[in-house]
Amino acid sequence: MKLFTGIEITQDFITPFSELKSNNRHLNGIRWNKPENFHITTYYLGETLPIKLNEIIQKLESVTLQHPTIILTYNKLGFSPGKNPNMLWAYFKLNPEFQKLCNDIANSAQSAMPARYKPIPHISIAQLKKSHRYYQPNFDIESPLFLKSNKLCLWESIGNKYKCIKRFDLGNSDTTK
Repeated sequence: MKLFTGIEITQDFITPFSELKSNNRHLNGIRWNKPENFHITTYYLGETLPIKLNEIIQKLESVTLQHPTIILTYNKLGFSPGKNPNMLWAYFKLNPEFQKLCNDIANSAQSAMPARYKPIPHISIAQLKKSHRYYQPNFDIESPLFLKSNKLCLWESIGNKYKCIKRFDLGNSDTTK
C-alpha cells in the first residue's frame, strides 16, 4: 500500500481551483488533477505493509487529538518544483501549527517509515507535459484567503487516484472512517 497523510480541502477552495481547468481548456499537454484528489500533504509514508495499517492509524489518532484545526493562508498559483517545474501548484504560507502537525506525524510514524521530505503546503492542481515556459495559463480566479480544515486523512495512492482510508478530526477524540 502506498500511503500518505493530508489535510482535506474545503469546497470553497475546490470550486475555484476546479475552475482553472475550465478557464484553461485551450492549453494542450496539461493533465488536470481531479478535485476529489485535492489535498495538502502532511507526510508521505510510501510503500507500507498492510499489516502496519492499524499501528499507523493508532499513532495518527494520538497525534490528531493534540492538534487544533489547521488554518493556512493562501499565497499564489505557480509552477513547481525546482528549476524545471512540471506541476501547477496552489501555494499556501507555512505556519507553525502546520509545521508542528507535519513534524508530529513524521515523528510518530518513524517506526513505520522514516521521514522523506519537508512539506511545502500546497495543492497539486495539474501536471505539465512540456516545460512550464510553454504555458500561459489564465490564473484569473477568486479564491478565499484562508483555508480552514479540521480533517486529516490517511490516503492510499492507487495509480492516479487517491482513496481516504481513514479520516481523523483534528483536536477531537471522535474519528470516523
